[in-house]
Amino acid sequence: MIRNNWHALRKTFELPRTSLGTACPYSKVNARFRNNDTILFPSLRSRMSVFRESLIDAYRWFTEPARRCIAHRLSASSSWPAGILFYHRVSDSVPNSWTISNSNFVKHLDLISEIATFQSLDEVVESQRNLTRSRLSVAITFDDGYAENLDQAIPELIRRKIPCTYFVTTDNVERQVPFKHDFDRQMPLCVNTISEVRWLAKNGIQIGGHTASHLDLGKPWGRDRLLAEISDSRKKLQDWTGQEIAYFAFPQGFVQHMSQAAIDMVFESGYRAFTSAYGGWNFPGGDSMHLNRIHGDCGTASLLNWLTLDPRKIHQTRKLQYVAPKQLTEICDLPAIPTDIFSGFASPTALSTSPL
Repeated sequence: MIRNNWHALRKTFELPRTSLGTACPYSKVNARFRNNDTILFPSLRSRMSVFRESLIDAYRWFTEPARRCIAHRLSASSSWPAGILFYHRVSDSVPNSWTISNSNFVKHLDLISEIATFQSLDEVVESQRNLTRSRLSVAITFDDGYAENLDQAIPELIRRKIPCTYFVTTDNVERQVPFKHDFDRQMPLCVNTISEVRWLAKNGIQIGGHTASHLDLGKPWGRDRLLAEISDSRKKLQDWTGQEIAYFAFPQGFVQHMSQAAIDMVFESGYRAFTSAYGGWNFPGGDSMHLNRIHGDCGTASLLNWLTLDPRKIHQTRKLQYVAPKQLTEICDLPAIPTDIFSGFASPTALSTSPL
């Protein structure tokens, strides 16, 4: 439940944005959606969502014995995975498929705190290399740089002292231009300002790179374009924040949106690791330079299905082959999952890729 003393909390954290309406020129465009949680067929969409969540809950109940067995084996071998969640926009207005409400975000945090340990990306990488993890871990990340995240979601993370990495698209922030995918929907949404990015860094939020223009890096771009999108944008973020920018998130983040040339530029630019966005766990002893992420802006039932070790999801990490830096002949493959833990369950090739 969102706290009633929110204005006092905003004052405590010295948020640079006093009100969205005075800081963002696109707030008037979106004002008509302010009190409308669904735009098309609200009752039908609501019923479908409830039905889907009920199906997921039923599936989770049916597979509970298998989940407990997996948890027991992970505990015995200290091989718990880390789940890296990514969100885009937390807001109570202008709903879309990459936005969740503030109340649902708080529910997610409450749920995660009950069953897992929050970690930063640095801690996830360290435990990847240390080969052990004694408890299920979750890291929180945000992509793009939406202004409304600073209204409630980010201050709530700071209040709870939950680590977070915030991946920023620099051109949109610098020019104060909404993202193309929002313009395409005829719903331009407010983006963060440079001062807000600085405020995030000052208040303990780790800033990450997300290209200059949210470019699809799976296409055959030339070196100059990759330098501008990956290396130059990192330098801007470092100049804005005074932080080392250690992590990079590929826009869209599916296998087809990544390329060897872009990965080479990521490491050449000084990043320690990059993240994808097609779902999957990070098991200790696995790849510490490519981190898998899971959608956080899905429904609560879907998130709980992931975090309670859905047997189908345990193996759901699509194969990403790439040449690692300084190891030009070594192919980095899937995480080294201890297969004896999952004996008796379906093989990876037989598992569903359902987005439940």
